[in-house]
Amino acid sequence: MSSSRSIFSLSLPKDVISSLTVAGYVTLADLSTATVDGLVRELDVSKETAEKILGFLVPTPSAPRTMPMTQSVATLAQQSKRVSTLCPGLDTILGGGLQQGQILEISGPPGSPKELIAANLIVQFAQLDYRTIVIDSQNVVNVGALRRSISGIAPEALRCLHYQSLISLPEVLLFFEQLPQLLDASNKDTLLVVTSISTPFYGPDLSPSHRTTLFQKLKQILAKVTMTQRLTVVATSQLANKMVNPDGSSGTYDTGAHGTLVPQIASHYLPSGKAWRVILAPDGPASGFIKLLSSPTQPPGNASVITEPYSLETVPCVAASE
Repeated sequence: MSSSRSIFSLSLPKDVISSLTVAGYVTLADLSTATVDGLVRELDVSKETAEKILGFLVPTPSAPRTMPMTQSVATLAQQSKRVSTLCPGLDTILGGGLQQGQILEISGPPGSPKELIAANLIVQFAQLDYRTIVIDSQNVVNVGALRRSISGIAPEALRCLHYQSLISLPEVLLFFEQLPQLLDASNKDTLLVVTSISTPFYGPDLSPSHRTTLFQKLKQILAKVTMTQRLTVVATSQLANKMVNPDGSSGTYDTGAHGTLVPQIASHYLPSGKAWRVILAPDGPASGFIKLLSSPTQPPGNASVITEPYSLETVPCVAASE
């Protein structure tokens, strides 16, 4: 049996599948070093259930998958294009717009126009005949308004717009696990938009170590699909308060630290050399400042301090509040 087979495809009770995913197991390969006694303790299941889980680890020969070593001139030219976000300040930070094949993460407080920027990019990419997949993790997208916006500019692109509301962590993990096969089947340039990507990963039952494991798996998937399967990604994220010492290290009030807002989701899930991270600081419903946190050439902690003002026209493609 293929070691890349998803945990979700196994003939196991739903509560066992849920326990496996919360513990950080996504594919059979993740179980390769597990033991019966270890699973009994970690998942709080019976010995019989643990043996059944490990019983799926039956190796079968499979043809090795190879990554293309070269890309055509046309493909390279396509990837070099930049698409305007319709937000001049953000376009300035991005060097003229979002480059196809890259990842843009936009963080901001409730009420900031991060989903509006994502909606603008959906409309922009629709005009380039991109297939668009929208994963809504917090029900903030007004699908009807988004379809009307696209139909007014590129009505033929409506058939390439696919919307899914995925709230739970198992649903989100299953989607990303199946994403490479989904892109293979479509064989089309694709824009993936994930709203509130941080929300499913911060449930009370997920430990920090398991969360980090899942982020690493997500990073591997995103690195592959953006490099070899013509995918561009836009993700929005919530903010969290972090205590920071004057030297930039984490601290507490006792060490003289002060609170600052940072993206709730860590950068561990973003492949290096591919991702932009920006944070919005609004001073009104559609205006404020946007700050660069990291870029494909400047990793987290080493990015130049770049802040640009932004101003957007509001359109009813997203919910009024989060």
